[in-house]
Amino acid sequence: MDFTPLYALAVGLLAVANAILFPLWTGFAGGAAPKASADIILWHLALALVNAVALLWLLRSMPRERGVPLVVLLLLATFTRLAYLAVRVSQSANVVDPDVHLFFRYAQEFAGGRYPTMEYPQGALLLYSIAYVLSSGDAARFALALPLFNLGFDLVAIASFVWIGKVWGSRDNASLLALLYAVSPFTLVLWYGKYDVVPAALLALGLSLFLARRYYFSSLALAIGFLAKWIPGIALAFLVVHLVRSGQRRQALGFAAVAGIAISLPLLATWMVAPDKLLDPYRFHSERGMMGESGLYIPVHFLEPTARIAPGTAPWTGVESNLIDGDLATRLQLAGVGLALVLAVAVRPRRAAAVALACVGVALFIILNRVFSPQYVLLLAVAYIVGGIALRLSRRVALAAILAILFLTFLNYLVWPLWAAFWVEASTIFFALNLVVTLALTYGAIRAEDPGYVDSHRAQNNQARGG
Repeated sequence: MDFTPLYALAVGLLAVANAILFPLWTGFAGGAAPKASADIILWHLALALVNAVALLWLLRSMPRERGVPLVVLLLLATFTRLAYLAVRVSQSANVVDPDVHLFFRYAQEFAGGRYPTMEYPQGALLLYSIAYVLSSGDAARFALALPLFNLGFDLVAIASFVWIGKVWGSRDNASLLALLYAVSPFTLVLWYGKYDVVPAALLALGLSLFLARRYYFSSLALAIGFLAKWIPGIALAFLVVHLVRSGQRRQALGFAAVAGIAISLPLLATWMVAPDKLLDPYRFHSERGMMGESGLYIPVHFLEPTARIAPGTAPWTGVESNLIDGDLATRLQLAGVGLALVLAVAVRPRRAAAVALACVGVALFIILNRVFSPQYVLLLAVAYIVGGIALRLSRRVALAAILAILFLTFLNYLVWPLWAAFWVEASTIFFALNLVVTLALTYGAIRAEDPGYVDSHRAQNNQARGG
């Protein structure tokens, strides 16, 4: 039994509900208002439940080893995003994120012959400049060009999920995880007004290429992801460790060389054009303090009452704490990623384990960062999806993963843009659930086997039994 019209109708209706009906019903109140009302929050909870039920039904009823076809997923993702964009424009809610204005200003300064003082790495400026050229330097058109540009990268991420699911022998679960990413209602606002879909897609592509043994292309994709927003570069260290541990030292050297050259050339170009701007993003972030959105704020909130953010204050407000200062926050972050890297050295050298632990490293870097932004949930979702596909989850565990990712995006949405009155509690559950997922991935990585290894041992066992 293939992907029948019934399944096509179900996913189509889900996309319409997420991208058109629900935004029209709520009138983008969450995105436009500084604080959400109780009824708005209840409607968003209802939407989360609708998505959970629909995905549960699809997971349980669709034939195994088939899943949703890639063409359907790509069309579905395109329709969902374009429909959402059309609804926003029709409701005059097409410019609500101040980051869009910031990106436009950077591109405008660069087009005018001046390298801007930025808080983002050098590759991000190229992305803004492309959107600037596509919009002919018009601010209103730039706000439309940016999400359209992002769309292509979302399609890359979805295609990466499905492709590696096919290669890795986990096609059905991969397609359903990709379906969640394609129609997720609580990340559309991030696709629209941020650019983190770009590093997220490059993370998905780079890890998928590594699983498929396209090592140098994997290194290049992750290096470009680093230039876009650093975080995908975390995975590079884990993959190099795997290549060394598995005796592929020549490939490890080439892998590291490709990444080093790909990262160094743009940095060198920046140094030649504007040497005083090269380190601006690094200085900016090294000087930033803890934010209320950070996972490290949770213990501060409950254990250090004098450092709490005042009621009614935005979650992205800075926090001064004696319990966790900037130095301790950095050490905790490095310790978390370092521990995952130690595990990568200790476990048996399997590509599945290497990729799963790379995803854990990426997640811990984000979770333990003293500065957290809501758009990071895109990178977390990609890390969990790719890690789950690499570990060849069972149907039951895949269901748990889908529901966990959906719930994570919902909790993240409560903090921003809804800014619910109980955002601290929502944030606490969000980070606790992230830690649970990373622990589950770590456990799976320790027990992981690559498909070829598993299949060969099954064949040997069958022969031994005379079967």
